[in-house]
Amino acid sequence: MTDRNIRNISLRLCVRFLCKDAAYRKGIIYIHSLLDSMNRLTKTVLLTGLFAGTTDLLYAYTLQYLKTGQLSEKLLNYIAGGVLGLKTSMAGGNWAAFVGLICHYSIAMIFTIFFFLVFPKIKILHFNKYLVGMLYAVFADSVMTWIVVPLSAIHSTPEFSLARSYIYWIFFGVVFGIPIVYNAYRYYGSTGNRSHR
Repeated sequence: MTDRNIRNISLRLCVRFLCKDAAYRKGIIYIHSLLDSMNRLTKTVLLTGLFAGTTDLLYAYTLQYLKTGQLSEKLLNYIAGGVLGLKTSMAGGNWAAFVGLICHYSIAMIFTIFFFLVFPKIKILHFNKYLVGMLYAVFADSVMTWIVVPLSAIHSTPEFSLARSYIYWIFFGVVFGIPIVYNAYRYYGSTGNRSHR
């Protein structure tokens, strides 16, 4: 019996005993089977994008809580404003928040895919995963701040403050840039020569 078969049997047993709803059990098993059938590169990129998007979102909620003393109920609606316009998104309720969630994870996935594509081709990216991760976060934030958001339905360009940006970039690097770069290093190796499997 292979390790994959053992993992599949273990998952089915755990899900069967822990999840009472049959449809929920089938959903979990289906997602696991889908991930198991993907090649390693696709799976690595997908899971990295989901992780980076989640940590970034948690960081945004935490930052908002530290600023206001309460969790933002309209953060995802605000993100959706880039597509729907702020007036529509802020009044849209749960459906607009869902649009914001899709937009957020789509952006995280795009930046993840982009780095995994360029990493094997640009040798300077093989220098140091932590430094490159911090710099990639600065790049991602700059693209969003100065290109994507101004061209979106929000049409806003914030005033630049190096001191404020420097602090933000450090945390953004930890929760977003480094996870993407670290997993690219793990997949390709430090030389970026791994073949796509």
